[in-house]
Order: sequence, then C-alpha cells, then structure tokens
Amino acid sequence: MSTVINLVQQSYFDWIKQNTKFSNVLNEAVELSSPFVDSLNENIKIYIEPSSNEFKITDDGYTIWSLESMGISFRKGSHREKMLFQIIDKYNVQLDDKTLYIVCDKDNIGKAIHYLIQAVLTISDLLKTDKKHIKSLFFEEVEKYFEQNKAIYNYFPDLEIQGKSKLMHKFDYLMYTKNMQKKLVRVVNHLDQIQLERILLSWQDTSQQRLIRYKENLGMVALINDSEKKIPKKFSEAFHEYGIEAVGFSDKEKVKESLSFAS
Repeated sequence: MSTVINLVQQSYFDWIKQNTKFSNVLNEAVELSSPFVDSLNENIKIYIEPSSNEFKITDDGYTIWSLESMGISFRKGSHREKMLFQIIDKYNVQLDDKTLYIVCDKDNIGKAIHYLIQAVLTISDLLKTDKKHIKSLFFEEVEKYFEQNKAIYNYFPDLEIQGKSKLMHKFDYLMYTKNMQKKLVRVVNHLDQIQLERILLSWQDTSQQRLIRYKENLGMVALINDSEKKIPKKFSEAFHEYGIEAVGFSDKEKVKESLSFAS
C-alpha cells in the first residue's frame, strides 16, 4: 500500500513541477504560471517581487478585476466583501486596493506562493455564489449545524497542518469521532476538478507525514454541498481511491455516522 501511495504522490508532485512555469518580468520580478485555473479557466499567475531582504508575492490585482468584469462586485459593507475578508484572513493575505499579496522572507517564499494560490482559488469560487444563495452560505450552514449539535459532535475548527513538502495545509475542522478517531474535514461548496485536486494534494501531503512522524492515523472527510446536485460518481470514486470519505451534507444520517462521537 505504501508503495502505491509513494507512486501516486510522486506522480502528482511531478505533474505540478512539470506544469509550473517561471519567467522573468520587469524589475527582477518573476512570473509564476501555475497549473491551477481561476474563474475564467485561465492558469493562475503569481508574481514574486524582490525588495531588500523581503519578497512580495502578488496577483497584481487580476483576481478581483476578473471577478468584477463578470459582474461580481465587492461593495463596502456587502456580504461578498465580508466573504472576501474572511478568505484573505484565513490565508494571511493582504489587500491593497484590488491587489492580493503576501510579504515574506526568502525562507517562506514557497509557503507564501502556496497560500496566495489557495486564496485566489477560493476567491474565484465566489463567481459560483449567486444572489439567490448569498444569504445562506454553505460554510455558515455547516458551522451552524455543528454548533447546534455539540451534544454529538466534538470538533476543533480552522486548523493548519504542515505536510511532507513543508507546505502548510488548512482544514475546516478536526473532528473527534467514535473511539476517539480523529478526522480532518474539508468543507466543499462547489465540487469540481480543481477542488478535488486541492483536497487530494492536501491529504496526500499531510496524512503520511502525520503517520510517519507522530504515529497518528488520521481519517479524512470531504463534506460536500449536494443541495442542488448529487456528488458525481467519478469524484466519489477518486476520493475513495485515496481513502477519503465523500459525504453529502444533505444526508444528515451519513454526516452523523461519519463525524459524530455518538453511537
């Protein structure tokens, strides 16, 4: 089993390396074109700008501009603005006008790039949040459900874990389930190929690290918004291959069976 895991892990990391392009731009800055795509289905580009002993990792304002060009506004005091700030706070990203950026030293360039790309992917997902659903966001619905059912759920929200690659991965919950088994939970509002790949990467990078270093055999659950459509079979099968439980949030019995500590 470990041989298969190592093979899959190496193949996936090789794919990222082979599909990540670097090029020089003005003033010694470096453009990084990642294999991940944004709301316009274009490869996410990040710019690394050196300055004294620091580096500025930025999207050059493109993420918010692209959303606004498609009719997604971030009016002051609006719910979308609140969502935007929640996302950038989660990934330790700064916002200057419409530019997303992180300032770091040379030892944290990789981590900063990783966080900024994750923030861009999450912000791009706002394109799929139309006005009809804005008042009942899935993440808030999940949070409310767990809070109202603390008698059967024991959890720690919003945590990050370092993976084998030394990158930090954020998870929405750490759940203590039956027999005190620990399960990481990633809440997924819109499941697509990009979200699937993000979850698989985070899981592969962290699970083996925890097992080898701490002898901790974690479980993993993708808690998915299936209110409008069922989880596609191909995604369920992909999760299963990696030992991840794909749970539709509408099926509360399955949620309880997977994540509660109650029998």
